[in-house]
Amino acid sequence: MPLYRLKRLSLFRDCTSLALYTVLMVVLTLGVSLGADAEPLSVNALTLKKTDSYTVNRKYGGQLFHKRDSELGFQFGGSVTQLLVDEGDHVERNQLLARLDDRHLQARLEQAKASVKRTVASLDMAKIENKFSNSTWRRHQDLIKKGHTSVQKLDEVSYQLDRSAAALIVAETQLSEALANQRAVEVDLDKTMLRAPYAGIIQSRHVDEGAVVSAGRPILGIVESGVLEARVGIPLSMVEQVRSAKVFSFTIDNNTVVGTLGKFLPRVDETTGTVTALFDLEQEPSQILFAGALTEMEMQVKVAGEGFWVPLSALSESQRGLWNLMVVKNSTVESRLVEVIYSGENSVFVRGTLNEGDQVIRGGVSRLVAGQAVAVIGS
Repeated sequence: MPLYRLKRLSLFRDCTSLALYTVLMVVLTLGVSLGADAEPLSVNALTLKKTDSYTVNRKYGGQLFHKRDSELGFQFGGSVTQLLVDEGDHVERNQLLARLDDRHLQARLEQAKASVKRTVASLDMAKIENKFSNSTWRRHQDLIKKGHTSVQKLDEVSYQLDRSAAALIVAETQLSEALANQRAVEVDLDKTMLRAPYAGIIQSRHVDEGAVVSAGRPILGIVESGVLEARVGIPLSMVEQVRSAKVFSFTIDNNTVVGTLGKFLPRVDETTGTVTALFDLEQEPSQILFAGALTEMEMQVKVAGEGFWVPLSALSESQRGLWNLMVVKNSTVESRLVEVIYSGENSVFVRGTLNEGDQVIRGGVSRLVAGQAVAVIGS
């Protein structure tokens, strides 16, 4: 190899070695300087406290219903002569809503009243005859003692007394029958008047005046006014929890209403596999609610299980569905694996390699590594 090439190669090696040496010294110097001047990172930590249960919020969908909802009709057919209400009208209990043509019943009532008068007169005559027969029988009793009449005559008078007593019973029975017939006609007359069974609101009107209706045909629809009831499907596993709870919160079109449990219906819904629970809603006067509206019932449930509540910001994702928490021990960061049992809005309930009293770093865990020196500034 020519001499000038050897000299150039030697010079290149010397320059390379010098450069590497210089870089190494700079790195070592900076490392020593940084190590000597670095301070522990300040962190905010939470001191853990173990609990044997946790509270979760459960939400179940439901629907609003009126407690009573009826289709009203007449018990027998006829022609509608009056309809006194319209859809949307508020009515009171026993308020008259509609009438049927009752002229034929009025005629029957007059006939029944006449029959009553006739039987009353017959009863009065029977009473008079019975009184006369009784007086005659007593006189003949005195006469037979004095020997002024015969035994046969006394028998005839006794027979007449028994006959008048029987006639009196017949007259009394006929009067009871006539009065019962009059009451039956009066009941039928009352049935020609359709009245509100409870205070409510007219939901629907199916006919107008002049319509000829059959017995039982719906004339008006009425729903009970006042407090509504919510029907909510509850899973079988939650029935006892619902029974033990006292107050429930319902969300209806951005309105929040408090409700209390009324009862459970006895049959499981075949489609949803849930039990229907009935809730009484404590509606405020200013709140306007409508039957048929959907609602969401929320309740708090206490679940047994040991663990710790930690902030959501303290978690970092690990492997196989587990999560990492950074714990401060002896001013050094340690990594702990945990399992999330329940996730709340801003915190989670976890269990894993944690102990009561551990200090968990609240946030900023992405800039920390295990073994790093830190200083706790808030706990």
